[in-house]
Amino acid sequence: MWSYSAFAPTSSGRSSSEKTEYDGSSEQENQESEPFVPTRHAHKGQRHWTKCNWRAIAIHVILIAANITLLAVLVLQITKLHGRQHVSTSMIPEAGFELRKFDFHPIYTAAGTLNPHKKNPLFTGPPRPELEAAWAELQRYSDIRVSEQELGPFATDKTLVRLTDGSGAYAMLAVYHGLHCVERMHHLLYADHYYPNLTDAETFLLSQHTEHCLDYLRQYVQCNADMTLIPMHWGESGPKPSAIDNGNHQCASWEGIEDWTLKHHFDPLTPALLLHPKFGDPYVPNPDDRHLNLGIASGVHGGTG
Repeated sequence: MWSYSAFAPTSSGRSSSEKTEYDGSSEQENQESEPFVPTRHAHKGQRHWTKCNWRAIAIHVILIAANITLLAVLVLQITKLHGRQHVSTSMIPEAGFELRKFDFHPIYTAAGTLNPHKKNPLFTGPPRPELEAAWAELQRYSDIRVSEQELGPFATDKTLVRLTDGSGAYAMLAVYHGLHCVERMHHLLYADHYYPNLTDAETFLLSQHTEHCLDYLRQYVQCNADMTLIPMHWGESGPKPSAIDNGNHQCASWEGIEDWTLKHHFDPLTPALLLHPKFGDPYVPNPDDRHLNLGIASGVHGGTG
């Protein structure tokens, strides 16, 4: 094909041969630049091919539809399985939340006495009757019964402790397990008072339970991660930055939690209410049981760990 520049006119006059060559080139270029338009014969050929191969086309369409359906079913099943594995077992979403500042007043004064300005001084300090009463009060509704409907994903578990009166299953909220472990850490600070004269075997059992509580609390704190910002401040007593937690923490309403647990509370020491299918009443007095609550599953109230 000739190029346009090779035959471009250099003057107002141009030979007929040049015009012919130039015009021929333009016509050929225009034909080459035009899109392909199927002819009537081409349409007939396509219809003929479709008519002859309609069975094969139908089979392919059916196979494609079947594969899409199978894929959709598999995705649905995987989604359901994933959902069952990650079902929330939170019991009381209606408990609500509230903003709260933490109390960081020193537990002791410079003189070594308990700080009277501490908002909740009863949970810390040396063993004394009012401290024991405060911890018992805090955990008074830890033993709860839940109905079959409330068991959620646990309902099919045949090893659950179901009450003999048919009113539900024995359970507790995780927050009470956490409080139990915090109380255990306090007991260790005063081990001579709470665990006197332990044998080597009992000391080992106590250490196992304590390690379990530390591991549980670590996971518990990470699970309930508090995102409240704690800015660092310059102090007056030294050159290092200090963390001063003065923010508003989003906390579960303890009043809401206790309202719910009170409605579900029961006394597991009620005679014959708990019966192990093999060992019978778990709280029959045993002269060999020192009731020291040392082991991971030997708690007085069913073994909270």
